[in-house]
Amino acid sequence: MAVRFYRKREAPMIRLSATDALFLYADSEIAPMNMGSVQILKLPDDYKGDFFENYKQFVAERLDYIPKLTMKLVDDGLGLPCLLPCDDVDIDYHVRKTRVKSDREEDLARKLGRLQHRPFDFDKPLFMFYVVEGLKDGRIAIMQKFHHAMADGNTSVKIMTLFSDSGLEHFGGKKPEAEVESPGRLRRMLSGTLEDVRRTAATLSPAIGAASKLFSEDGKKMLSHLKDRPVTIFNKPLSEKRLFATHRWPLEKLTTIRRAAGLTFNEIGLTLLSGALRRYLDERDALPDQSLVCNVPVAIKTETGTTGNAVLAMWVDIGTQLEKRSDRIESINTDVESGKRLLTEVQEAAGAGQGVQLPSLMMRSMGLSLGSGLVNRFNPPPGNIAMSSVPVPAEKITVAGADVEELYGMPMILHGQAVSTTISTYMDDVVVSILCCEEALPDPERLLGYMQQELDEMSAELPAERVRSIKSKGSAKKRKSKVSRVSTG
Repeated sequence: MAVRFYRKREAPMIRLSATDALFLYADSEIAPMNMGSVQILKLPDDYKGDFFENYKQFVAERLDYIPKLTMKLVDDGLGLPCLLPCDDVDIDYHVRKTRVKSDREEDLARKLGRLQHRPFDFDKPLFMFYVVEGLKDGRIAIMQKFHHAMADGNTSVKIMTLFSDSGLEHFGGKKPEAEVESPGRLRRMLSGTLEDVRRTAATLSPAIGAASKLFSEDGKKMLSHLKDRPVTIFNKPLSEKRLFATHRWPLEKLTTIRRAAGLTFNEIGLTLLSGALRRYLDERDALPDQSLVCNVPVAIKTETGTTGNAVLAMWVDIGTQLEKRSDRIESINTDVESGKRLLTEVQEAAGAGQGVQLPSLMMRSMGLSLGSGLVNRFNPPPGNIAMSSVPVPAEKITVAGADVEELYGMPMILHGQAVSTTISTYMDDVVVSILCCEEALPDPERLLGYMQQELDEMSAELPAERVRSIKSKGSAKKRKSKVSRVSTG
């Protein structure tokens, strides 16, 4: 039985932030700004009913808890675009069922890559949920896809949490209250123009403050990375073909290795990626003499507290030109620390807690440049490759009565930056995913395999006594945590 969710209600207009609008302006059919997550589910042996129909009902009952999921984009030409309520939301359109041609993991990965690339219809809310059947042992995949104009990585996790069996508990069980009627076009254009004037005036002082930080030692260092970055096989305009690949490692193994090396979670991810890229490019006789630069998005806290994009970025020299892993680790560690200091100074100087304050005309020009294959052929984005890390729930998630056994991020790629990776944890695993343009990286599984080799070699190089010491401390910490939870009731 089909589930259709219609309603007409009055709700306020939501004006996009400047960062949200940037992703909208950069969108194109070849390079859509789509991102999200992939879940692999196992149904209980005694599951009753049709999971797909049950899941549609499950989604329909939760949509109103995040208003943006029931709103569509409107660009009036003056000011930043805004979101307005849809008179109806057709669940049959937004939640779809599809099937893989075989139960091989490669076929699922290729289908997910194709689904990621499908552009959104901007006359409808910017989300799509795909239920993929035909996996091994009766498993099901769910791909939750959003346009980057309405969600960053942290927001997608918030949405993913809502669409879990415990989701309503995180939202207090209450739907947002409907507010005043949405303004008409003339009023929106007027308010957008006034907002642009305010933004333009508000931009000057923070921009000067932020720019001044680029003359610090940390600022000069990051700018030098952008100036000296090489152009690699990954830094060409995109084709329409996408590939998606995933991999998992035991969390305990990676934690032991990173602690022994004195690295943070993000730093060991960059270390493994650096070594893998070096191997891959060298194999193809495409390893440049200069180090590749990795674009690392960094979440920031804003005072608005709304869903959307709240990110800055740092560009990290990952030392791919260095043969010794220890030298690459030192380069990454030093660069990450420098980048963190710079971003802290820039946020303080620019008042980033208010959100990015830039007028619409500036964001339009930046977005068109970012989304143009022609422009990026001569001036690629600052990073050769991207790696993001998003915190996800540590405990097992269930969705409409089914266990989520695996969970992966689904990043986006840009013209001139054809490979993007995510790394996070879920339950007892570290999970890594790659989205890429097939012409730039025809075999992403090979890159993941090289990351596995890097991890294995790092593990083999650790002194046995050091490993035992770290594992012993980790076990004691777990026991203490369990005792604390019991004692506090």
